[in-house]
Parts: sequence; structure tokens; C-alpha cells
Amino acid sequence: GISDSYFDIYILNKLIKSKKLNMFISISNEMYKILLHRYPEIININHLTAHDGVDLNQFGESVKKYEIRENLKYTKKDFVIGYTGSLMNGRGIELIIDLAEKLQDYKFFVAGGREFEIEYYNEYKKRERINNIFFNGFIPNGKIVKYLSACDLLLMPYQKNLTSASGIKINNTKWMSPMKMFEYMASGVPIVSSHFRV
Repeated sequence: GISDSYFDIYILNKLIKSKKLNMFISISNEMYKILLHRYPEIININHLTAHDGVDLNQFGESVKKYEIRENLKYTKKDFVIGYTGSLMNGRGIELIIDLAEKLQDYKFFVAGGREFEIEYYNEYKKRERINNIFFNGFIPNGKIVKYLSACDLLLMPYQKNLTSASGIKINNTKWMSPMKMFEYMASGVPIVSSHFRV
């Protein structure tokens, strides 16, 4: 990804100047344009745009929706709203918690996040008495399919100010290519997403 951390900039500069870089691969055309603007010398390096995607064969197997819901302690009547991904600021988890608090008749399934984030949000929901949101931790990509298919609606509430893993606030809405979007689309479950004009 594109980062403003001094370490990432240092490494990238070293790579470009080393003359050993054979190919640049970016996840979107917009990302390549930004990199080209920052590092004009990469114009002479081979480039490939490889957008994120999913293996549709994973989605071909018959998913027993209600069996999975039963394992998750949801009933057939429950309306389950799902989210998978990071729990970092800017990914929309605060908005999801706010929705859960306001929409008590709905169940919220959240997969992803690091242990300390899950602990923090579990403490928060206990303190605020929000009983309809469940943090399920990391689920491997190959297994997430069945959980997505067990939901009635999927959320992609990206925010403009994303906090990167290094703690820096960045706006990645112009160049991102979220894996989650492709997984969501392949599941066939309706999606509600933030609307950004780029």
C-alpha cells in the first residue's frame, strides 16, 4: 500500500535507487499514478496492475446458511448484519457499534481484528449494554465464505480518514482495492457501502 511512514518511504527509495527492481505491481491504476507522481523514475520499470479478487470456486460449494447461523447462536428469524475486516479507526467499526446500539432488533456479526481490539470492543459493549453485536476474531479467508453467506446484509463502512497499521492517518479512498468487496460480492449477499467520489 501507499504509506507516509518514514520507514516505508526509506525502503521504497532504496529499492528504486538500487536498480534491482524489475517490476512494480500495484492494486489499482490510481495507486500507480500516485506512485509515479512521487517517484517519476519508476516510469522505466515494468508495471502491472493486479486488482484484488477472489477464487470463485470457494463460493461454489453449497453453504448451509441456517446450520451456520445455528452454530453462531442466531435463529432463522434473526436479521444478521455482517462485517469482516480490520477494527482499526477509519474502517467503520465505530459506526457499526453505533448502528448496533440503535438497532437492537438486529444481530451484528463482526469477524476480524487483533486480540487487544476485540477485548476493547467487548469491554465497551459490556459497559454500554449492547447485546446484539458479536466479535468473532480472525477467520481465515477460505472459511469466511460460509459466514458471509449466513448473513442477510453486509457492511463496508469505510471512512475517509483511515489509520494505517503504523498509526498514520491516510485517505486511501482513491487507490484502495478492498479484498472484502470481492468476497462480499461473490457471496451474493446485499451490501451497504460508504459512497466516495474520487
